[in-house]
Amino acid sequence: MEAAPDRSGDHDAGAEEGLYLGLTTRTAYGMEVARLLAAELARRLDLPHERAEAIELAVHEGLVNGLVHGNLGIAAVPRCSLEQFFAYCRQVERALSSEDGGARRIEVTARWDAAAVEVAVRDQGAGYDPQALPACAEGSRTSGRGLGLIAALTHGMTVAERGRKLTMRFPR
Repeated sequence: MEAAPDRSGDHDAGAEEGLYLGLTTRTAYGMEVARLLAAELARRLDLPHERAEAIELAVHEGLVNGLVHGNLGIAAVPRCSLEQFFAYCRQVERALSSEDGGARRIEVTARWDAAAVEVAVRDQGAGYDPQALPACAEGSRTSGRGLGLIAALTHGMTVAERGRKLTMRFPR
């Protein structure tokens, strides 16, 4: 995987190294972005296998949230039955094929220093109020658990830009 150098200007030049990926929703939805990113980080940083797996799973969850709920504007819907699941899949397919949703961009930035790896996922959706997310008892639903899973896999997570940017921090 070849990635462009990060030129976003969000950090001090020379203090960290990084990768930047900018993709359309349509392209990112059809790729294994999280797996490719985690593999490249593991290769470049000689990360332990368990760390690379945690990064892959957390980034995957962040990407799904940004792509589906952010860029495609699909609210969390129940998928407990096969009928509900197929309805959800049709909704995703329609949104991906629309000029608006499918063409929106998703950006993934990875930065690291000697102590940590930080991965940010930024979407172009309408955003949301992170404080307004409902609390959920452990195991009480089959969807909507992504942010909780990300929090469990990381050593810090922040939601910014009205929910359009998720930053995850992992120890090296």
